[in-house]
This record gives sequence, C-alpha cells and structure tokens, in this order.
Amino acid sequence: MASVSLTASGIQFSDYQTNMGAGMTSELLDHYEEGTWSPTSRVASGTDSGYTEYTRAGRIVNLWTSYNHPTSSSNSTQYIDGLPFANSTLAYGPVIIGYSSYTATEGLRSVIWGGNSYISFYPDNAANPELSATNLSGKRTDLCGVYIAG
Repeated sequence: MASVSLTASGIQFSDYQTNMGAGMTSELLDHYEEGTWSPTSRVASGTDSGYTEYTRAGRIVNLWTSYNHPTSSSNSTQYIDGLPFANSTLAYGPVIIGYSSYTATEGLRSVIWGGNSYISFYPDNAANPELSATNLSGKRTDLCGVYIAG
C-alpha cells in the first residue's frame, strides 16, 4: 500500500503516486502557510476593510481583500502593493474583482504581472493604460487572486 512520508524538507508524495505527469519536477509539498496581509497604495494611505487573507500551498498563492483606495488627486498609477509574496517572473496572476465602486462604463480589470508584488488596475477597454489614483480615489475594490510565488 502506497503512503506519503514526512521528511525534513516537507511532505513527500512520491511513494503515493503511481502515474507521473509529463514534465513533473517534484512530488514534495515544501510550503504551506495561511495568514493576513496588509495591502498598501504607492500613492497615499488606503485601508482594508478588515478582510485580507492569503493561503499558500507549495508555490500557489490565493489571496483575498476588500480594499478602500485612498482619496487622491494624483495622476500616478494606482497599485495595491504589499502582496505576501512576489509573483514568479515567468507568469502573471489573474485577479478577479467581485465588487468595485469604480463606475466607469468600461468596467475594471486587474492583474499581478510577472516578478511583481502588487496588483495593477485597468479599465476593461484594453486600449486604456493603467488607472491612476484619481480614477480610483475613494473607491472600494473587493477581489481575490491566484498567482505563483517566485
């Protein structure tokens, strides 16, 4: 009977697996963590609504927040900074917005680009650049994201 084993490096699943996936590089779960994170703005002080959590299993990071963007008249690009881990340089992380009080007609989308530890915001019209602090001034954004820790 196959089993998993606990090693000094983590949980080893190699005794349990019978059919290896193509390109598989490891059967070791070497990181598991749950916690809260503190989202910040690069422009001014914003606040979270008390719900900022993340779970990391291996290299996969899942995060959630309800963020109140700071009131600002700055034309600088607005980011939510302070992710618990930087994103892999080889991937981008999709971020799903469940709610936003940003009300432009084109909607709102966001992403964590490779190698970064912040979330970028864009109007849903791909021709437009990242949103500025003025665009999101005083708005609330509830979101969840998944990315690969670098």
